[in-house]
Amino acid sequence: MPTEFTEFMVNNQSSGALIISRKTALETVIEELILIWSVTTEEWINRIAKVPL
Repeated sequence: MPTEFTEFMVNNQSSGALIISRKTALETVIEELILIWSVTTEEWINRIAKVPL
């Protein structure tokens, strides 16, 4: 997916993408999503990140 996301960003803008392993505990995912939600949206434009950060 990172390759496809990079190709997409060449001609488009994205609000960001998160890669979350199925092995990651649900509590961790929720905590990380709340942390991400609390930052400004401009920080996540065209960004790809793995959870946990």
